[in-house]
Amino acid sequence: MLIRHRLLLLAGSGVFCLAFLAVMGYFQMGRVYDAANFGNLNVVPSVLVLNKATLEFGHIRVRVYRHALNTDKQAMKDLEAKIREARDEVEKAFKEYEAFLSDEADKNALVEDVQTFKAYMQGIDHVVEVSTAEDKDEARALLTKYAAQAEAFNTALVKHMQYNAELGDRTTREGAAAKAAATWVNAGVALLGMGAMAVFGLMVVRLLDARLAEANLAATRVAAGDLSQVAMTRSGDELGRLLSSLDGMRRELASTIRDVIDKAEEVTESATSLSGTADQVSKSTDSQANSTSSAAAAVEQLTVSIEHVGTSSDDANVRAAEAGGFATTSAIEVQDAARQIRVVADKVEHTAQQMQRLSDQVQEIGK
Repeated sequence: MLIRHRLLLLAGSGVFCLAFLAVMGYFQMGRVYDAANFGNLNVVPSVLVLNKATLEFGHIRVRVYRHALNTDKQAMKDLEAKIREARDEVEKAFKEYEAFLSDEADKNALVEDVQTFKAYMQGIDHVVEVSTAEDKDEARALLTKYAAQAEAFNTALVKHMQYNAELGDRTTREGAAAKAAATWVNAGVALLGMGAMAVFGLMVVRLLDARLAEANLAATRVAAGDLSQVAMTRSGDELGRLLSSLDGMRRELASTIRDVIDKAEEVTESATSLSGTADQVSKSTDSQANSTSSAAAAVEQLTVSIEHVGTSSDDANVRAAEAGGFATTSAIEVQDAARQIRVVADKVEHTAQQMQRLSDQVQEIGK
């Protein structure tokens, strides 16, 4: 696996842990919020609605008793109207309660409340009819008869409100448990994520340290001139490729140095051979310089002799001129001989000059 993939995996693990913690925190806090607000959103309104039904039921009982005791027809009509209003309020409260039903037990409790109230109100309707017929004793006797039903209805309402209270306590405990569970889950995930990231990060750091140490060792040995084989870990990641490149550089550098050493040995051999040849050339040059010096001396002697001959020729020419009368033909031949000797003298002198230059050049070669 490439190092950048390891680093990306490490960063991805951290992001995943943070995202998981955020999601878990969101859902757990939602549970805690729902549990905490259940009392405000359900329990309290439910109890208030049932309490309203209880109050209106109390008004019904009071007004029915007053109706049974009252003999004024108008007053009885007013009481009957108020009884109906209270009855409507109780039924309306039951309708409102349906929006706050929590579970099946809550629904069953509401059904029991409604049925008990209907049974009691049927009896109350009978009591009102008897009281309206001004049979007050019978009406009061009926009220005593239906008192048990009234108590049953009150008991059902109290029981229902107690169930709502218990439901609120239960949701509170569930909220506390959800909060504790969220805390432990988040802590566990955080510790697990930090542990995994720490272990994985340590592995990556140790891998980088080991590979970089190998690269540093290889570079140090090459810098010190040690181009021998270096053991390196082979891998396909970035540092593995770097180590392979360093090893390739070491091999190429060693090959280049071997070539340089071979060429240096060849140059040494050539220099040795050239030194011997130079010694031979020096000796030959010295010998040639000596020979040239001898030749130059001989040429100088020859020049002197030729000049002497020329002088003698001039004397002979003078003498021949003085004796022109004696041998005209001989004089002419002598003049020709003098001219030829002068030509030879010039050529010899020119040759001497060339030999001198040759001598100088040989001496320069010797140097």
